[in-house]
Amino acid sequence: MNNLSDDHVTLKLRGSAGQSLGAFAVKGLTLRVFGDANDYVGKGLSGGKIIVQPRSSFTQPSHENVILET
Repeated sequence: MNNLSDDHVTLKLRGSAGQSLGAFAVKGLTLRVFGDANDYVGKGLSGGKIIVQPRSSFTQPSHENVILET
């Protein structure tokens, strides 16, 4: 079986990630979300990566705002 290398496909998304974004994402797929995320993002994740970070226009101190808790 051939595996994709890390970050073989990277999607950059803007906005709010809803439920099931990245569900069953496989190794080689990276989803980068600039915004916020709902619960259940990445449920069933199977080797892919999901990165959630605040929009560049977000000005609040990051230590005072939870973006994602694992």
